[in-house]
Order: sequence, then structure tokens, then C-alpha cells
Amino acid sequence: MQYASTPGDDSMAFPRFGARVGVSDRVDVGGWGGVNRNSNWGLVGADAKIALLTQASGRPVSVSIRPSVTSLVAPSDVWVGNASLDLSVSRTFGAWSPYVGGATSASLALERSNELDLDPVVADGSVGYTGLAYHWRVLVVAAEVEKGKTVSYGLRVGTRF
Repeated sequence: MQYASTPGDDSMAFPRFGARVGVSDRVDVGGWGGVNRNSNWGLVGADAKIALLTQASGRPVSVSIRPSVTSLVAPSDVWVGNASLDLSVSRTFGAWSPYVGGATSASLALERSNELDLDPVVADGSVGYTGLAYHWRVLVVAAEVEKGKTVSYGLRVGTRF
């Protein structure tokens, strides 16, 4: 579940489900999606994680970039899309992997109603995030905090094959 809140606003829990697969020893690709069960909208997305530097003897950290795209799944009278790029740095200590990163993104919203004629809206922004992942056998658990215009908290549970 991903949890987002802003001061004075009601908070929202948004479950998302995803999968990723390694296509090489440096590149993973993934897809995800989720539906807000209290509304008539959801999100779908895809990304690629590209390792620029991998932790090893003489290299104390791993560095990666992640381009991604996301689309709103909603009523037919609106469409919103987002493209982003993030950079993260991590270090593994046994089963624990703390990480920190930042992302920049741009979004486009289009009204597609026959009853309205609104101009498209473009917005951009950036966020910083930090997290901690724990790996035990095939189980992976990660907690993350992201700060931009809002603060969001994420908890991921997954597996490795």
C-alpha cells in the first residue's frame, strides 16, 4: 500500500500491484497498476531500472536511474499521463540496503468531454526519497518516505525468483 497525506487533507491508501523482471545483469523492466476502491479511477505504469554502477570491491555504492511512465485509468472524459526520471544511490550491508534518491517528473492532463472545452494542463515537479530494504531468502520488504509537495509513505512486500 502507498499512503499519501498533506496537512489538513484526508489521507488516502492506494494499493498497487506490480512485477519486474531482469532483462540483463544491468537492466530490469517492470509494470504496475492499482485501483482506488473508493472511486472510479486507477493508475497503470511501466519503468526500467538501469544500473550505472554496482557495489563491489573498490565501489562502495550502487547507482541507478529509472525512467518511468504512468497513466490515469479513469472516466473517458479525462486523461492524465506522467513521465519521470529518478536517480538513486544504495549501499548493501548484509540483508539490509538503505537508499536515497531524487526524481523529476512532468505530467499532462487532457479533458476529453463533449460538454466542456478546457485547455490542456502541464505540470512538473521533483521529489526526494529515502528507504530501507530487507532481503531474506526470496522475501523482500522495503519501507520508503517520499517528500515533494506532499509526503508519502510506502511499504512494499515482494519476492525474488
